[in-house]
Amino acid sequence: MIIIDSSIVYVALPAIQTHLGFSAAGLAWVVNAYMVAFGGLLLLSGCWTSICWSTSQATGSRR
Repeated sequence: MIIIDSSIVYVALPAIQTHLGFSAAGLAWVVNAYMVAFGGLLLLSGCWTSICWSTSQATGSRR
């Protein structure tokens, strides 16, 4: 999943550079910011899923 997302960012880099006028250093910031945000949301969703799973197991609810 992370590889697919990073591939999408790398494919979009030329368009980002053309339309927004970023330098090479600016493009590195774009990639790093995207990866940090994606990783943070991935960790947050994992914690949220773990909490919901343990809560549903404790109450005995089933889907």
